[in-house]
Amino acid sequence: MKTIDELTQKAIELQAAGLLTGQIADELNISRETATWLLTHAKKGDTAHAPKDIYIDWSNIGRSSSRQRLIAGALTDMILESLEETEKCVDVVVGVALSGIPLASLIADELGCEFSTYHPNKQRWEPESRETKGTISQNFANVAGKNCEVLADRSFCFS
Repeated sequence: MKTIDELTQKAIELQAAGLLTGQIADELNISRETATWLLTHAKKGDTAHAPKDIYIDWSNIGRSSSRQRLIAGALTDMILESLEETEKCVDVVVGVALSGIPLASLIADELGCEFSTYHPNKQRWEPESRETKGTISQNFANVAGKNCEVLADRSFCFS
C-alpha cells in the first residue's frame, strides 16, 4: 500500500472485520493516531491535517532473518554508543509484542544479556489516558530492578 486512499480502504476493511483501532494500527504498521485518523478524517477527505507518520513497508525486512540480523547489529551499535555516553549498562532487552520481539531477541543475543517480552493491552487503551497496560511474559527474563532496553513495534524506544 502506497497511498493514503489504499491505507484508508484497508483500515476500513479491517474495522469491518471486527478489528479494534490498536489492532488495525498493528496490522498496518502505523501508529494508533494514524489508524484513528484513517478511520475518521480520511473518510471526509480531510488530508490537510494528516498525522506525521510516514508509512514504511517493513514486510521485506520481517520476512528475512538475515536482514533482521543486520538491523539488529546496527541497533546494537547505537545502543552501545548511547550506553557509553551515559555510562549505563543493559541487563535485559524487552521486545514489545509483536513486531519488537524478533529484533529484541537478536539484540539481546548481541549484547549478551537477558531477553523478555511485553504484551500491551492496546484494545483497552483510551486515547485520553497516558497509561497503557500490559504484561511482561513470565516465560522470559524478569525485569524487576533491572536496566532494560525496550524495542517497541517497528519504532525503537531506547530507555
